[in-house]
Amino acid sequence: MNKAPTMFERDWDGDRGAVAQAVTNPEEKNVEFAKNHLVTAWLPPAELDAVTQHKDHAGRFIGLTVDHEARTLTLIRGDRRELTIPLATFKESGDGAIPDFSRAQIIDYGCAVAFGDYEAAADAILDEHKLESR
Repeated sequence: MNKAPTMFERDWDGDRGAVAQAVTNPEEKNVEFAKNHLVTAWLPPAELDAVTQHKDHAGRFIGLTVDHEARTLTLIRGDRRELTIPLATFKESGDGAIPDFSRAQIIDYGCAVAFGDYEAAADAILDEHKLESR
């Protein structure tokens, strides 16, 4: 049975160098708004290289796509596996921060994601979705 390629394999052929080359605007926080209501963010090249070589790369994120129409978030892990989860996963935080998915980014060398002022740790996301994070 042939497995369909993941978003990462389709777009980047599994080559972290190609991903690093695709990230061209660190000043703009690596966020681009596509015509089809997608928000895509990648780690800056220096962080991307560090994460993909880290022993815990499977527990970190290197890229993400927010699909506003489908109301989903796809996270690309350092080992290039994908995790797609509903945006509804992210509830208002204890300090009242509400996720702003139009301002999605990966922070702290892939250890967390931020949606405006709202932040969520990679470990917490992976644990909540019962995925092996290490």
